[in-house]
Amino acid sequence: SSSTSLRVTSLNLSYKGLGGPISTAIANLTALKFLDLSNNNLTGTIPDFLANLSSLQSLDLSYNKLDGPVPADLCHKQAKGLLRLRLDNNRCSSEGACDCSKHTNETQVPVTVAQKAPVISVAVTVVVVLILLSVFILWRRRRGKSQPSKPQLKWRQIGGSSFHTDNSHFTYQDLRTITNNFERAIGKGGFGTVYYGRLPDGTEVAVKMQKRLLAIGEGITEELKNDELSSHSHAIKEFQVEAQLLSRVHHRNLVSLIGYCNEGYSLGLVFEYAAQGSLRDHLSEKASSEKNLSWRERLRIAIDAAQGLEYLHKSCKPPIIHRDVKTSNILLSENFEAKIADFGLSKSFLSDAQTHISTHAVAGTPGYIDPEYHNTFRFNEKSDVYGFGIVLLELVTGLPAVLKFPETGHILQWVRQGLARGNVADIVDLRLKRRYDICSVKKIIDLALLCTSMDANERPTMTVVLMLLKESLQLELARGEPELCMSSSTEIPDVSQSGTSEITSSVTELSGPSAR
Repeated sequence: SSSTSLRVTSLNLSYKGLGGPISTAIANLTALKFLDLSNNNLTGTIPDFLANLSSLQSLDLSYNKLDGPVPADLCHKQAKGLLRLRLDNNRCSSEGACDCSKHTNETQVPVTVAQKAPVISVAVTVVVVLILLSVFILWRRRRGKSQPSKPQLKWRQIGGSSFHTDNSHFTYQDLRTITNNFERAIGKGGFGTVYYGRLPDGTEVAVKMQKRLLAIGEGITEELKNDELSSHSHAIKEFQVEAQLLSRVHHRNLVSLIGYCNEGYSLGLVFEYAAQGSLRDHLSEKASSEKNLSWRERLRIAIDAAQGLEYLHKSCKPPIIHRDVKTSNILLSENFEAKIADFGLSKSFLSDAQTHISTHAVAGTPGYIDPEYHNTFRFNEKSDVYGFGIVLLELVTGLPAVLKFPETGHILQWVRQGLARGNVADIVDLRLKRRYDICSVKKIIDLALLCTSMDANERPTMTVVLMLLKESLQLELARGEPELCMSSSTEIPDVSQSGTSEITSSVTELSGPSAR
């Protein structure tokens, strides 16, 4: 709507492939301060209505095919320092019509000595004020030397433009330079698209850009425009949540936030780069043989991810629940160290005493959502545990959470049916080629079933999950000659305040007559 459009203060339509005359729809954006239409194929003359945008402070029309002359009012605003105007590399540039000097010269009239007097008086006053202001600034600087200042990161000059960030803030132009004009997309999600980037010092990064507001004047309907504004509002909320959470949590198994961009409708987050992609990439049927993970590698990835979640649940004050634990949100570094990512849906408890968060807005991904949520509309730490249990089943089977063959179903149901047939090996990922300790695999299956119990009270904490994962890894590391073993349906250990544990197991045979 027009009332919604009037609130737009910044519009960046550079490199959008726009053609034809400049759209008259921009005339409705009366609150517009920054307008970038550079690097397009705009033709025709520069419209007069641009001069009527009273709030406009910056107008970039460079690298188009615009003809002159430039509206006189625009030139006058530029001459008065009220508008930053760029018109280079247009048709009017070669014809000399982009030159505003003739407009400003036309308004100049001879000035008498009497008229110069008040001007001189004003100039003297300005000089005095500047001197006093300089003295004040020097005094403040000397006073401030005794007080610690906030660190400012300064990136060295690159590509003709320098980066200046305060508290890791990037401009939209910074992100364009880092990503080589958003050349290489490495992922997509509900928030937007993730691009590969490289900082001036050579550090590889991932830049997550929120979906941009649809370009005004591209023939879109008002209804579609309003839908985009609504989704944009939701994206801003997720953007703020992720930026705020990651700015205060630091753990080797959580993706690190390097910086952010919040400029007009350009929202972006700059993360450390995960060279090996997501865990889902390696478990997918389309994964190449080079990405095939061994059982030992899968266990170590599970341990890393569990350590990240345990940190959120136990070390953060107040605790944080992720609410979207899944294999595509577990990223892998160059050396396959796992890091939990995507905190857009995360929530902090109001206090350490709070045990759950109530919400009627469905959050999470189908296949990973705690079944208790549908009855209680409550999320807690055990909701993350449920999602992690599904991740463990994916590590064992290599299958996605939601199956599409031979008919639609859920991985948990498929695993239970396979176990009922009595042969554990039948549900294990064939790409492992039976190169694993069967006791280690059975222990993980038992743990996954505990984590996905319908009753949240029966699920272990992430502290217990981490302990059992490490025990399973020890079994795999000690693997020697193949042995038959008896799986124990592991009960949740009692973890005392001192950190010691007593594990009780009820022995239930799944396959094979003897135990390790």
